[in-house]
Amino acid sequence: MDNNPIGKNPAIAFLWLMVGLAPTVILLAFVSSSDPPPKWVNPVFVLLFCALCNLAGGIGCVRNIKDGLLRSILGLFLAFCFFVLSIVIALFQACSHMQF
Repeated sequence: MDNNPIGKNPAIAFLWLMVGLAPTVILLAFVSSSDPPPKWVNPVFVLLFCALCNLAGGIGCVRNIKDGLLRSILGLFLAFCFFVLSIVIALFQACSHMQF
C-alpha cells in the first residue's frame, strides 16, 4: 500500500520548512556580529522580511491539507511559532555576548 500518493513529496515540505526557519540565520547574522549593521539596513524591513519568510514557510508546510480553513489556521500558527523561535534564538545569542 502506498502511503505517499503522487504529488505529495515530503522533500517539498522540508524545503518550505527551511524557508520558514531561514530568518533565524538572517537574524543571527545581524545579532552575533560585533560591528553595527550597515546604515542601509533597516531593522523594521529585516523583521518584516523575516515575518514574511515565516508566513510563507508555515503555509507551505501544510499545503497538502485539503480543508482550506484548517490549512490557514495551522499555517498561521506554524508561522507564529517560527517567528517566536527566530526571535528567541536571536535574543539568546545577543544576550550571550553582553558584557557586564
